[in-house]
Amino acid sequence: MFGGAFTIVRLSFAGYMRCPVGKHWALVKPVNEADLTEQERQILEGSSASQEGDKLNNSIGVLVGVVSLAMAIVTQTWWAVVLAALWVMLWGGLLAREMR
Repeated sequence: MFGGAFTIVRLSFAGYMRCPVGKHWALVKPVNEADLTEQERQILEGSSASQEGDKLNNSIGVLVGVVSLAMAIVTQTWWAVVLAALWVMLWGGLLAREMR
């Protein structure tokens, strides 16, 4: 009924992220841009395709939630309405954050 993939668990000070290359989980922390070397900045600028993929993934998540929400309303399955509404809120929040 619902599908999706979680690749990061956000904590207040860092995140626990799944590595797409090594297929393992690791604790990651945000860095200050001023602390990056020029080479590290160039690598990060080249990762815009990954950001576009995240936007697409989040858009698909919102779409799946909206369709599920409509189906739940039509069938009057109220527990599914609540779950689909939460799904849309989650993926919508992720998409809004990616659009910034």
